[in-house]
Amino acid sequence: MDTDFKSKLFKLFEFHSCLSNGICDRDGYYVPIVDAINNDFTTNRKRYREGDEFPDHNPWIRVPEEIGAYSE
Repeated sequence: MDTDFKSKLFKLFEFHSCLSNGICDRDGYYVPIVDAINNDFTTNRKRYREGDEFPDHNPWIRVPEEIGAYSE
Protein backbone atom coordinates (compact mmCIF):
# COMPACT_ATOMS: atom_id res chain seq x y z
CA MET A 1 0.00 0.00 0.00
CA ASP A 2 1.25 3.49 -0.85
CA THR A 3 2.87 5.01 2.26
CA ASP A 4 1.32 8.45 1.74
CA PHE A 5 -2.15 6.94 1.30
CA LYS A 6 -1.65 4.75 4.38
CA SER A 7 -0.62 7.81 6.40
CA LYS A 8 -3.70 9.75 5.30
CA LEU A 9 -5.94 6.77 6.04
CA PHE A 10 -4.45 6.45 9.52
CA LYS A 11 -5.11 10.16 10.18
CA LEU A 12 -8.73 9.68 9.12
CA PHE A 13 -9.11 6.74 11.52
CA GLU A 14 -7.46 8.77 14.29
CA PHE A 15 -9.97 11.56 13.70
CA HIS A 16 -12.83 9.06 13.96
CA SER A 17 -11.33 7.76 17.20
CA CYS A 18 -11.07 11.28 18.63
CA LEU A 19 -14.74 11.90 17.93
CA SER A 20 -15.72 9.04 20.22
CA ASN A 21 -13.13 10.11 22.81
CA GLY A 22 -11.93 6.53 23.22
CA ILE A 23 -15.29 5.40 24.54
CA CYS A 24 -17.80 3.34 22.60
CA ASP A 25 -20.84 5.20 21.42
CA ARG A 26 -22.91 2.05 20.88
CA ASP A 27 -22.66 -1.74 20.89
CA GLY A 28 -20.48 -3.22 18.22
CA TYR A 29 -17.22 -4.84 17.21
CA TYR A 30 -14.06 -2.77 17.15
CA VAL A 31 -10.51 -3.41 15.93
CA PRO A 32 -7.27 -1.47 16.42
CA ILE A 33 -6.80 1.16 13.71
CA VAL A 34 -3.53 -0.43 12.57
CA ASP A 35 -5.34 -3.74 11.98
CA ALA A 36 -8.08 -2.01 9.98
CA ILE A 37 -5.51 -0.31 7.76
CA ASN A 38 -3.98 -3.74 7.09
CA ASN A 39 -7.45 -5.14 6.30
CA ASP A 40 -7.39 -7.43 9.35
CA PHE A 41 -10.83 -7.31 10.95
CA THR A 42 -10.57 -10.59 12.89
CA THR A 43 -7.29 -11.03 14.81
CA ASN A 44 -7.81 -8.46 17.59
CA ARG A 45 -11.52 -7.86 17.13
CA LYS A 46 -13.43 -7.27 20.34
CA ARG A 47 -16.98 -6.37 21.23
CA TYR A 48 -17.53 -3.24 23.28
CA ARG A 49 -20.68 -1.79 24.74
CA GLU A 50 -21.71 1.78 25.31
CA GLY A 51 -19.59 3.35 28.04
CA ASP A 52 -16.77 0.79 27.80
CA GLU A 53 -13.29 2.25 27.54
CA PHE A 54 -10.85 0.86 25.04
CA PRO A 55 -7.79 -0.91 26.51
CA ASP A 56 -4.71 1.23 27.13
CA HIS A 57 -6.43 4.17 25.39
CA ASN A 58 -5.31 2.75 22.04
CA PRO A 59 -7.06 4.05 18.94
CA TRP A 60 -9.76 1.58 17.89
CA ILE A 61 -12.34 1.83 15.14
CA ARG A 62 -15.77 0.31 14.77
CA VAL A 63 -16.00 -2.56 12.30
CA PRO A 64 -18.64 -1.76 9.68
CA GLU A 65 -21.63 -4.07 10.06
CA GLU A 66 -21.24 -5.51 6.56
CA ILE A 67 -17.65 -6.58 7.38
CA GLY A 68 -18.59 -7.85 10.84
CA ALA A 69 -21.31 -10.06 9.36
CA TYR A 70 -18.82 -11.84 7.11
CA SER A 71 -16.17 -12.34 9.78
CA GLU A 72 -18.40 -13.85 12.48
